[in-house]
Amino acid sequence: MVRKRLIQEAVRLLCLVGLVTLLKGPARISLGSISSSSATGMLTFIEAEFDEAGLNGADALTVSPDGCHVYVVSDGDDAVAVFSRDAATGTLTFVEMEQDAVGGVDGLASAESVAISPDGRHVYVAAELDHAVAVFSRDASTGALAFEGVHKDSDPGVSGLGGAYSVAVSPSGSHVYVAGLWDDSVAIFERDEVSGALTFVEMHQDPSSGGSAEGLDGAKSVAVSPDGNNVYAIGGNDYAVVVFDRNPDGTLNYREMHQDGVGEVDGLYDAQAVIVSPDGRHVYATGRDDDAVAVFGRNASTGALTFVEMQQDGAGEVDGLEGAEGIAISADGNHVYVAGDLDHALAVFRRNASTGRLTFVEVLRDEEGGVDGLRGPQSVAVTPDGSHVYVADDDNYAVSVFGRNESTGELAFVQAQWKADGLDGAVSVTVSQDGSHVYVTGNLDDAVAVFRRDEATGALTFVEMHQDPSSGGSAEGLDGARSAALSPDGTHLYVVGHEDDALAVLSRDDVTGGLSYVGVVRDGDGGGEIDGLDGAQSVAISPDGSRVYVAGSIDDAVVVFDRDGSTGELDFGQVVKDGYTSIDSLDGAYSVAVSPDGINFYVAGYYDDAVTVFRWTAGALGYEGVVKDGQDDVDGLDGANSIAVSPDGNYVYVASREDDGIAIFWRNPSSGLLTYRGMVQDGVDGVDGLNGARSVVVDPNGSYVYAVGQWDDALAVFRRDASTGALTFLEVHKDTDPGVDGLNTADGVAVSLDGRHVYVAGYDDDAVAAFARRLFVYLPAVLRTCP
Repeated sequence: MVRKRLIQEAVRLLCLVGLVTLLKGPARISLGSISSSSATGMLTFIEAEFDEAGLNGADALTVSPDGCHVYVVSDGDDAVAVFSRDAATGTLTFVEMEQDAVGGVDGLASAESVAISPDGRHVYVAAELDHAVAVFSRDASTGALAFEGVHKDSDPGVSGLGGAYSVAVSPSGSHVYVAGLWDDSVAIFERDEVSGALTFVEMHQDPSSGGSAEGLDGAKSVAVSPDGNNVYAIGGNDYAVVVFDRNPDGTLNYREMHQDGVGEVDGLYDAQAVIVSPDGRHVYATGRDDDAVAVFGRNASTGALTFVEMQQDGAGEVDGLEGAEGIAISADGNHVYVAGDLDHALAVFRRNASTGRLTFVEVLRDEEGGVDGLRGPQSVAVTPDGSHVYVADDDNYAVSVFGRNESTGELAFVQAQWKADGLDGAVSVTVSQDGSHVYVTGNLDDAVAVFRRDEATGALTFVEMHQDPSSGGSAEGLDGARSAALSPDGTHLYVVGHEDDALAVLSRDDVTGGLSYVGVVRDGDGGGEIDGLDGAQSVAISPDGSRVYVAGSIDDAVVVFDRDGSTGELDFGQVVKDGYTSIDSLDGAYSVAVSPDGINFYVAGYYDDAVTVFRWTAGALGYEGVVKDGQDDVDGLDGANSIAVSPDGNYVYVASREDDGIAIFWRNPSSGLLTYRGMVQDGVDGVDGLNGARSVVVDPNGSYVYAVGQWDDALAVFRRDASTGALTFLEVHKDTDPGVDGLNTADGVAVSLDGRHVYVAGYDDDAVAAFARRLFVYLPAVLRTCP
């Protein structure tokens, strides 16, 4: 009977806290493997597929280039099993099994290895007892296989397939290489890239079997370098790695052998598997009886190897390598994963890209911390996007799935919540400090909509809407709702009504997230005392919650209110207008931001292409200085309309709609004055998604900056250097991208306090789109990009 352990819990809030929340039911999670440190490569157990058809003696597996399917070969079932892969969760669903002697299929007796052509059109299986390589065509949509033919060692004109044990396809897809365990050989086939059919070319054999390629006795594994210039093979009985030069026609020239115990070489006793790093700079091989991984440096010109080091079980902190078998490297080249058969474990190493050296990170063991399916791990595979790791277990008849912590800051689309009440002309988005709710203003709906947030997946569920009386509601001051801000204690939400020249006050229920109308302050209230709210555009609150700042774009002004922390009510304090005491930088006051220390206040003047610096001193807002586009080499402020201050208070980022960019400023911690450090601009140095840059935000950890481009209908992601403030473009998500929606005329952007989810308001989509940072891979099915 099929026993399937599906993950149904997800990491909740900060990973260091280790809290979990239900997604679909009970779960098997290794909390001990969760880490928040950057670039760890650490794994989180997701599920194990047991006893599924085709998994009896599961020996090897691979993931399709599109990441949509996983193929597992088993020597017990003489079969290749096909699974569809949920790109979001990594979980597998059985599709079919192709089995030897069933339905005309041949060449799978004791199937040992599987490989897919780079174009994803064909699958090749090496079978030890059939002394064969079987050829299948692949349906890219379903993943299903169709048997096309087989080449056996007994076929006329074919040799080198005795005990076929490993198969690899060249990067160009032009040739297939097979290691013959019994023939002590490497066989070479030319591949028809249309039909997938193979034509035997030649073989190279160990001297013990009559050849001249020393080191191939007990050939077990074969790999082709990413540049296609070399082929590397393992001689298990020779305890060796053999190097071949590869010619344009696919033929090989023997170059050299590296053998355990010869010179400095170590770690190859009963060598099992060989792999080349994605950058082509290093080669790694496992030694089963050495309980080790041997590391070699690779000469990029010749392919020759130089021994670097051995990582051995029990040496220092290294663990999980007893009976080392399969090995895999993540596509980014940062991490190496090794299956320890006798340790019933999967070992994780961090890789130094320069030296190739490995640093032990962690070990995951069968039946420890909720991990399952590692009783006899044989083969490891990492998905092309680096999000998941799969392990084939021949003792458990299983495939185990692990989520991989990438810590890259890149995003995966979760959902687009649209057409919910209150989202017409969605402008801004705000996440509550406790992470439980999201608030979105609808400019054309004259409303603020409330959503409950799934803290694991980031998905949103509509709760309620509050609307201006002009649109049928009862919350005054929301006509033309634009910006919103939550008080630091989470008790009150403040929303500017652009057409109402007002600021609405709503109290918040911290359990339900629901809002209750408290009151409104309008331009001209108090017998004309309240001033500066004409064209109210943006709102911000001081870190201590005592003051509320509002930018009035038509009044070219900044208004300060004193806030009652208990009731949320506001008292007018001060207004500063363009032209006041020689201030000439508030024309079109558009965005406001407060420094984390609460000392400085920054205002973007859209029509002045400027950022004005104020200082809170002696209970009043005092002018400190200004930076303007074109002055003192400052660039990137044309149409300045959004400001974000880094959590450490050291840098200020300004999104400028007319410059299609983000200007970067260093902030003097004493005065708050800004010094220009540069800009990132749409179309420059590969940057994309900033056309009509509308909003910018820094994540709570200060590691990433997110910005939306209105005219690009896009969300751009940057990595931030905390020392210099510099931004490095990572990726862009556009409304036109497959599987992405809700970004049409992207307007506002916000990040959850835990940094795991990013939300974007799409003005013309009447939507709020949710994205998840790929720190953990617990995301809903809407993320699926495969058929």
